[in-house]
Parts: sequence; structure tokens; C-alpha cells
Amino acid sequence: MSESTIKEVTSYMKLSRYSDNSIKTYLNWIKHYLNFHEGYDPKNLGEYEIESFLTYLAEEKKVSPTTQNLALNSLILLYKKVFQIELADEINAVRAKPKKHLPVVLSATEARQLILKIPIKTQLIVKVLLGSGLRISECLKLRVKDVDFSRRRIVIIDSKSRYDREAILPSCLYDELYQQREKVIRLHNIELNEGKGSVILPYSIHKKYGKAHQSIEWQYFFPSKVEFLNESSNLYGRGHFYIQNVNTAIRNATKASNIYKKVTSHTFRHTFATQLLESGCDLRTIQTLL
Repeated sequence: MSESTIKEVTSYMKLSRYSDNSIKTYLNWIKHYLNFHEGYDPKNLGEYEIESFLTYLAEEKKVSPTTQNLALNSLILLYKKVFQIELADEINAVRAKPKKHLPVVLSATEARQLILKIPIKTQLIVKVLLGSGLRISECLKLRVKDVDFSRRRIVIIDSKSRYDREAILPSCLYDELYQQREKVIRLHNIELNEGKGSVILPYSIHKKYGKAHQSIEWQYFFPSKVEFLNESSNLYGRGHFYIQNVNTAIRNATKASNIYKKVTSHTFRHTFATQLLESGCDLRTIQTLL
């Protein structure tokens, strides 16, 4: 893929407030598409080439419908939004067949056993996944301002669906989360006195509000242990806790708990929804919370 195409797609997606992960994923599918057609100029390709690529994904690569749709959406964005080239309303590719997998759900006993085996520094994060039904990326990207103790709500900004929403702040986690916030505030004050404490801000907030990168409300609720140089401010600060560390802790705790299920961070989200359903909560409310 040419550098100009990469820049065009990246620029459009950033202006449209797509997440960094989405930008990376879309660029990856566009690259696969162009490699499939041996590097032809994408502006000279059209519906037929898109259909053949999507059919290849379904028949040869055996991808899921979700994956095939993601590839299609990437190409629609490339043509319609970036190149301003219209496509047919319907792309007649062979559709991927869905794979039926039951979600992995933990019992209350299993969840308790597993959490107790997780290191203390990671334990609260996993408790939030189970108690609030957040995705791991949503939990780790929480800022101090997003945890509303007065309303007992957690605000998820620009989530995967690109819509902001609220999740519940469980009463049983209130004290632990409050202590975590106090810990972040103390650490941030120390680093401010050292001329640090600068966090990367989303979108163009750092341009609109000059000192926002050092304000407490924009600091990550679960900061990384490692400092880094924030290039936009030329000051040191912290990102969020590493997702790999959480996944490793969950994997090790699952093994140590002798739980013979494929448990991932997303398992706690499924368990949260199942617990609500079993307690009599209606599906509409569960969908809203998720």
C-alpha cells in the first residue's frame, strides 16, 4: 500500500474520531486487499475485485461473518469516504458461514476463586470487568473523570460502538475504586512537582486546552508502572496499564485455580451479562449496559 493511501486513510479516520486500534485494523484489511490484487492501484479496482476478495476470505480463509464484514467496511471506507468513489449498494460476495460457539461463563464460585489468584495490582481491574461488564480496552482507558462516585456510574467515552454510554459502579467496589483514585491523585501530585505528569490526550484536546495534559481529571485511572516521554508536551508521563499484563494474569490465575475453561478478559463480560439475566434483569437493560 502506498504511503499516500496510508496517509489519506489515517487522516480521515483520525478526523472521524476512530480509535487507534480501529485505524490499525482497517489499514491491515486494506493492505490484505491490495496484496490479494497484486498491488494494483485501488482506484482502478471496484465492486468485482471487492467481491472476489470477500469470497476468497469466506471460501479459502474460512473467516467468520464478523471478520468478513470488517474487511468489507474497511474497503467501503477506503472507496466511499477517502477516494470519494461510489460503490454498488450491494456487494454480491459469497458470505462467510457463522461458527456457533457458546460463550464461556464462570460460576460465582469460579469467578471468586480465579480473582483471588490474580496479583493484587491487577485484581481491581478484573473486578471491574466482572462487576461492570466493561471490555478490557474500555476499562484500561478510563480516565479519573470517567468514574463518577456521586452517581455511582462509570462513563465509557467513545467505546467500540463509537457511542458513549454509562456502566454501573458496583457498591462492593466503591471503596476500592475510591482508594485507587486517591492513589492516582497522590502519584500525580508527586510527578507534577517533578515537572512530569503529562498524559496523551484524545483527539485535539491538547490543542484546545494547553494544560489539560497535566490535569488530574485526564490521568488514567489505572496508570502504567512505566513512564514515557509525551512527544506532544515533551514531558514525561504515564499511559494506561498494559493489556498484556492483565491477560497474562488471567491466564495464570485460571491455571492455578484448576478451571478447565478458556478464560479471557471477555469471559468476565459474558459472566456479568449472564448474572444479570439470571437475576431477572430484562434484555433491553443488559444491552444498554453493554
